[in-house]
Amino acid sequence: MFLKKYKLISESFEKINNTLNHLINEIEDSDVNELLSKYKNYNGPILYHSAKTKDLENIFRVGVSRRFFAKNCGNYYGAGVYTTLDLKSSIINAKRGEYGRNIVKFALVDGFYGYIIFVPQLAAEIYGKNWRIADQIKLLVGDVKVNDPEILRNDLKLYNTGLNRDNIPNTSSGAKAIATKYNETIFNKVKGHIFKGETDGLVCVVRDTKSLVPIEYISEENVLSNKEIWDSSLLSDITIANTIKQKDIIFHCQDKLKDEISDWTPYINGYSLIYNNKGKCNYIDKNCELLFPVWLDSGLALTNNKDYVIAEYKGEKIYVIPEKKIFYFGEFDYVNKVDEYDCADIEQLF
Repeated sequence: MFLKKYKLISESFEKINNTLNHLINEIEDSDVNELLSKYKNYNGPILYHSAKTKDLENIFRVGVSRRFFAKNCGNYYGAGVYTTLDLKSSIINAKRGEYGRNIVKFALVDGFYGYIIFVPQLAAEIYGKNWRIADQIKLLVGDVKVNDPEILRNDLKLYNTGLNRDNIPNTSSGAKAIATKYNETIFNKVKGHIFKGETDGLVCVVRDTKSLVPIEYISEENVLSNKEIWDSSLLSDITIANTIKQKDIIFHCQDKLKDEISDWTPYINGYSLIYNNKGKCNYIDKNCELLFPVWLDSGLALTNNKDYVIAEYKGEKIYVIPEKKIFYFGEFDYVNKVDEYDCADIEQLF
């Protein structure tokens, strides 16, 4: 029985590691430097976010995370990072000081396709003839019955004017309905939504945290002095490695996993350590495949300077060695490469 179960587990491990082979060393210096140059000269879709001074360094070091969800302002329009499309809105917000007095400029890596867009000019630019909200929902989600007048606004005609905060009707009630009444059927199946808020201007709620790359910022001092002076000194190769080279596991993988994910660590050598809402952990690859068939009691994140990691399940140590496409139970003499494991309680393990 042990050999049969061990064989099945090892085969599962080897199958996942076939993907690992071409993911190891994915973040190479040349690749990161090329991306760093691209984002220092970025000319794609831009979003802005008001931030507190104490958060700036961390934002440029690891990007935004789900810890920013509901920060300072709640998730009134759905769980996500709250940004604005126009600088004017963020300047107003920053001067109010509610969210922070620095303004961070983000590159939106994947663009606006995939968002429910309540701004007709932008919706027409992204979705063409499918710019109406009902058509967007059908295009992105499928046939979801929506009859709410605050969502299907009759006055959202296609304006021929430019995109700015002053010529867009307030559509926050529609966004609120999408995020609450249709949270599971619409909001959680799209990248987020874009709408005109009552006080915050043109708002974009971003669900995929790793689609945002911070590229520069205006300091609190310059915001309050009405000086639009951008500083890109905090943008580095570390920013790139922890944003565009990573994946928001909850956004990309949650629908594929039975357990609800509460947190994760950055990918190292193709794997991330994840936690479910019960405090148990596992390892997941970039195809959203779990390494172990059960959730472990504890585990360490992979590191660049070690080719193995130690986890624990029901009091048993598990040594995971990706390069050998195998793992060991019990005590393992890694230094001397003694290929022995304790199989006494294997029936209880898996």
